[in-house]
Amino acid sequence: MRLIIVSNRLPITIDRSNKSGFKRSIGGLVTGILSYINKIKSGVSEFEDYLWIGWAGKSIIESEQEAIKREYKENYKYVPIFLDEKVQKGFYEEYCNKVIWPLFHYFQDFADYKKSSWDCYKQANVIFYNTIKEQIKKDDFIWIHDYHLMLLPQMIRNDFPNVKISFFLHIPFPSYDIFRLLPLENQQAILNGLLGADVIGVHTIDYAQEFQKTISKVLNFKAVQNIINLGDRFSKIDIFPMGIDYKAIKEISISEACSQKKKITKERLKNYKIILSVDRLDYTKGIINRLEAYYNLLLEYPEWIEKVILKLVIAPSRREIDSYKKVKRAIDECVGKINGRFSSDNWIPVEYQYSQLNLVELCALYGISDVGLVTPLRDGMNLMAKEFIAANSPDQGVLILSETAGAVNELFDAISINPFSVDEITSAIHKALTMSKKEIQLRNERMHLRLSSYDVSSWANEIIQTTQEVNSSKVSLLKIGIKDDKKKNMLQHYKEAKSSVFFLDYDGTLSPIDRNRIEAEPTQAILDTIEMFSSREDTDVVIISGRDKLTLWKWFAHLNVDFGADLGAWISEKSDWKLLGDFNTDWKKQVAQTVSRYVDKLPNSLIEIKTFSIVWDYRMACSELRELRITELITELKNNDKITDKVDFITGENTFTVQSKGTGKGNAATYWLSKKKYDFILAAGDDDSDEELFESIPKYGYSIKVGKGKTVANHRLKDHDAIIKLLDALGHCKSQSKLV
Repeated sequence: MRLIIVSNRLPITIDRSNKSGFKRSIGGLVTGILSYINKIKSGVSEFEDYLWIGWAGKSIIESEQEAIKREYKENYKYVPIFLDEKVQKGFYEEYCNKVIWPLFHYFQDFADYKKSSWDCYKQANVIFYNTIKEQIKKDDFIWIHDYHLMLLPQMIRNDFPNVKISFFLHIPFPSYDIFRLLPLENQQAILNGLLGADVIGVHTIDYAQEFQKTISKVLNFKAVQNIINLGDRFSKIDIFPMGIDYKAIKEISISEACSQKKKITKERLKNYKIILSVDRLDYTKGIINRLEAYYNLLLEYPEWIEKVILKLVIAPSRREIDSYKKVKRAIDECVGKINGRFSSDNWIPVEYQYSQLNLVELCALYGISDVGLVTPLRDGMNLMAKEFIAANSPDQGVLILSETAGAVNELFDAISINPFSVDEITSAIHKALTMSKKEIQLRNERMHLRLSSYDVSSWANEIIQTTQEVNSSKVSLLKIGIKDDKKKNMLQHYKEAKSSVFFLDYDGTLSPIDRNRIEAEPTQAILDTIEMFSSREDTDVVIISGRDKLTLWKWFAHLNVDFGADLGAWISEKSDWKLLGDFNTDWKKQVAQTVSRYVDKLPNSLIEIKTFSIVWDYRMACSELRELRITELITELKNNDKITDKVDFITGENTFTVQSKGTGKGNAATYWLSKKKYDFILAAGDDDSDEELFESIPKYGYSIKVGKGKTVANHRLKDHDAIIKLLDALGHCKSQSKLV
């Protein structure tokens, strides 16, 4: 099995100023995945080989691209993606950095949306896909990373339905209230794109819960125990807090090169307690607040003057974006204010370094620092917090960690602070500087144990195993679509049949579930499809629906069709209506009163009282609240002994129905089947009320479930469009010689 890694950037970026022509890309994603690749290279992974696909990092003229492709694949097993300057700017600089990044980190005021940047984002994802599809082989495992490529999983799934796909989001997934600030088209495309993956991985349970809430609001998909049933397969949202290569960090920390750097720096700063702050330049990192907190420390605890130094290291990032330029200026001013106020001839309170450090240099700083100050305003995980602990001995280094960083869910023994509270950070710094060695060791030993037992390999292995399990579980699901050979047999069966019947549901089957039930009238295309069959003397069409008889008559009476209205209680054979039986209705008054109370408790829901059923329609209501109210209503009704033996309960896509016992679509279908022998039978429906219809038809009949959910049907189609296409194919295959 081969692992295909897909990320925005490759581990190396083209750099003409560098002698080698390349420079290493920075970030926790690259570092973590490279550590896992080393496991593949050493033969301790289930993967036999790997390939890494990503953007080359620069716009490359076409004449040079083939040579770069060869060099990357032969020397590194990398496949570069080439984007022209316009697409790269709109995709990366504008949509990723100016829309997704600020929104997903709750900095909505920083978001700058343009439709042109969304178009570039879509185009870039298509370019990635066009390269990937040329590389995919049977049994490949595709692992897609981060917010740049959220449309990609579904693109791959469309053409490679059985391939194993995992997606990992390295940044936070925001609340629905933030996510919905995106245009609706973007929301739907991103969520549908992500659901193309077997597994969508995030760092924390908060992000998973927000994702589930958002797909419920936007797509009306409900996750049950983190699993979304998509009909033909499952997609799972799961929590995988990314680890570090703990062993590698420890080895670097005791290496000669690192030890030498520690010795030099420690000697120079031997008279001071060292507070370390290392970050990439970004407004999400909370750097200004921690500088203000350090300023307050020196004001409120003057005993630390000339006894402590803040080592501030900031890696340059996204320097072309205005918001980042402003942050850089603000940091420079804060550092100037602190050093201007407190510096002496022998002491500078802030040592400020604006450059990118390699891992050896970082581990050297980690290893000599008394306090690690990690206070992002919002962060998906923050691997530097973990590296700080791993690079130190258990009795060295106190970690101060933001409660809004994903790492806080694992590093319980860090001093947790609200990053927006300067006072809290100040107090935490003082606490860390005065903490006893015994307490430091006690806290750090527990964190070392967690980091060593759940490292980056454990993280990757768990994701891979979960993805394989979810991918293989889809074999138990009824496949969406009808295979060509079975469809051909169905068409031939109908073509040769002398007598046929179609039992068809309406809402959700012939027509989509409309948010406004009143406006869900049949389109001309639906009417034309029905007429193809109703105009034939060898074919009967029965529309069996929860709709009332007046509505069905209004919509379809001009066609030569039969009806089963009110879930089959009322039937019409091209003439007057009649009841299918003598049904008890003395339960209706009490149930109507109960359901009416819940209509009041669930805004935008409504009650529909029919002859033998009561329907609670909540398609327009708040999705979270309706789940609560549905559970409450069902519990109340099922505990009412006066009605339970008189009614049946049916849960539909957006409705809950209480109906008299004895009514039902299955009974209505049995009525027609008892009157006439049919050679060809087809029944189609989308919700629980159609299951007894499917059970009522003979085994040689064709039962078709439309959409997701459990079913006894022997076929499944994706949606109303798919059933209409199938009906059209059946209608056109039959000779028109027997038209009435």
